[in-house]
Formats: sequence, C-alpha cells, structure tokens
Amino acid sequence: MISKLPIIGTMRLGTWGAHYSAQTLNAWLWQAAELGFDTLDTADIYGHHSTNALLGAAYALSPLLKSRFKLIAKIGICLPESPGNALGLQHYRADIAHLQKSLDDYIRDLGVDCVDQLLLHRIDPLIDPDAVTHWMHSAQQSGRIRNVGVSNASVAQLRLFENRIAICANQVELSLAHRAALDDLQPHALAHNCELQAYSPLKQMAFDSALERSLQHWQQALMLDRAQLLLSWVASIPGVRVILGSTQIERLRLAQLACARPLPHDAWTELYIHPDHLGGQCLCHRFDCGHFLQQPIRGSQLPSGEVHGIQPPGGWPRHTGHVLGEGFSDVFRSDAGAFTPLRAHHFRLEFHRIYPYEGCAKGVWIRAYGRHDRVDTGGMATLLHSRRENWRGRSSRQP
Repeated sequence: MISKLPIIGTMRLGTWGAHYSAQTLNAWLWQAAELGFDTLDTADIYGHHSTNALLGAAYALSPLLKSRFKLIAKIGICLPESPGNALGLQHYRADIAHLQKSLDDYIRDLGVDCVDQLLLHRIDPLIDPDAVTHWMHSAQQSGRIRNVGVSNASVAQLRLFENRIAICANQVELSLAHRAALDDLQPHALAHNCELQAYSPLKQMAFDSALERSLQHWQQALMLDRAQLLLSWVASIPGVRVILGSTQIERLRLAQLACARPLPHDAWTELYIHPDHLGGQCLCHRFDCGHFLQQPIRGSQLPSGEVHGIQPPGGWPRHTGHVLGEGFSDVFRSDAGAFTPLRAHHFRLEFHRIYPYEGCAKGVWIRAYGRHDRVDTGGMATLLHSRRENWRGRSSRQP
C-alpha cells in the first residue's frame, strides 16, 4: 500500500534556498523526524552538486539520524557546470559509467551504505534499457540500492522497463493547476503498483473568480488554508504521494495534517471539473493531415472529424502542442446556448501532429482545454480555418 505521508524535498535546503549550515540542518531534520516524516527526496544536482554533501555533514553530527529517513536519490541530469561536463550544456546521461560514478558519489557524500530508491531524473534519449536495467539489478544485488524508479517519465518511456525491472516510483509534476498526469500516468501507476510522487503540488494559476469562490467555500467548510486545500486535493488521488518543498517546520506540520485528510468526493470533484478551469477535461478531434492542410474548412464540421472525448488512443504526446489561441468567446458557450466572453486564461487550443511511433493514428489532433460539453465545434472549425495558412511547412511541435 502506498503511503500518504508526504516526502520532504531537499532542493531548497542548501545554496538553492535556505543556505542551512550542517548544524542548522541537523536540528531541522530532527524536528522533521519527530513530526513523523520518514523520506527525503534528493538529487545529485541540487545546490549545484553541493546539497548531498551538506546533508551528509548533517548526518555525521548525529549518526542515528540516518536511520530515521529513507533516501530517494535522483541521477542522470548533467548541468552546464556539472563536473566533467565538457559540452557545457545541460543534457541527460544514462550510460553505465555515468550512472556508476553518480551512485558512488551519492554513497560517499551522504555517508550511507545504501539508498532506498534510485531514480533516473530524466530519461536519456540514448538509453540502452537492457544495459541500464542489468546495472540496476547488479546494484540491487550488491546492496547499494533497494528499489529503482524514474522521474518525469511518460507511459511510453515506462514501457522501456517492462519485463526488465520493477519500477517503484515515478516523480511527476501534479497540482490542481497542472493535471496532465491524471490522463495517463496516474492510471498507469495504479495498474503497475508504482508510486506517483507529485512535485510542485502547490503550483497556482490565475484562478477564475467562480473557481476562486469554490476554493474559498471549501477552505471555510473544511477549515483548511489555501495551501492545505491544494495539498489535500493532490494527496486524495489514489496512488499519489506528495513531495513538499518548504523549509519551514510549521508549514511541514500543517501540510502533513492536510495530506492525511482526504477531501470529500464532492469537494475534490467540484475543483477538478470546474467549467472555467484551464487544464480541465478536453474535447479532442482527429482529422486527416492532408485534408486539413490542403482543403478549406467550411461549416460547423471539422474535416474527417472524430470526437474522442478526453484523449486520443494511445494518449497525448508529452510535449506541449502549438497554442492556437486563448480566450476565444466563439468557442465556448453557456448551457442556454448564448456565447459567453472568457478571459485569456480560461481557454486554450493546442495543435498536435501525431505520428504512429507516438502511439496514435497519424493525423492532426486538436486539444481544447475546458469542459468538453461546452466546446462549440463550429466556432473551433472557424478558428482553425482562419489560422490554417500559418501552419504550412512547419514541424510537428511548432506547426
């Protein structure tokens, strides 16, 4: 069973945030441990490769402190200033020599014998799944790591590891304002008994006034502050465990209480499907690339249109599509049929050209954020036609 106890993120403890000394961090960790926190999320790049050494120095002051926390260790990103990065460019690496050195550095800097979860921070496009999983198995057998996972991995990337090694966790961005992981990653994680670790759970946006009223209503009804309500919304999702980024012990305590208290179904659902929430459900259409680029769009029908509801077969590609426009009042309409003006952040269309290797039928897909029963396809077709000429000859990501 996946724990609902939040994970403490360490990114801001050192030079990227609080600038704690070893002594201050030691006292801070003891306070967190006394509150019941038991897992630290770390990465070799945090603090420009200095935070792990700081954490190790704090551990050295109280050797018993090591036994109070499990360690999540993320490797695989090279910053421009990372040691040995001759390119001077940020990139991802999953060659065995780099992974081995990164794990060796972890063990040395933290002064531990083993890390509980070793995660690939990003998936290297040049990854050799057989070689990497063989190395992971060897590290497990030697007792240096217990479990392996990934971070920011798509479903397609997760499939690289199927039948090779068990993936214990996938770290993804997930919040009320950023819910893309609910489309495919969260169901996939549930099906494979993989913990979905949610970072940036408090990410906020310019909420619509109606949604703001809903947030205020549930804050009062449940006696939660805004941060607690947003955290509880994320923590209520099955299979999800929240990563906290605060360096303030009192905020950690309040966050822990919020995550232990699932939201009532009505509260969670009202915030999720709010009609004016950018990032809500989608109406997606697929139509033939050639027809779309060569023939005019007339009337209220998209050419060769197929309504697919929330997402196309195989899911959306990970990249963000070309944004066609935001806040077009001729695309959304009220239940009474009258068009309703919307501000820019209420609506967005994205254009995707998807090829078979991305898991979908070849074609152009249009994603419309918002409640799918409020999208007017006639207005969408008009909008697409007016912008068709701008897309000729461009790439799939910037059509």
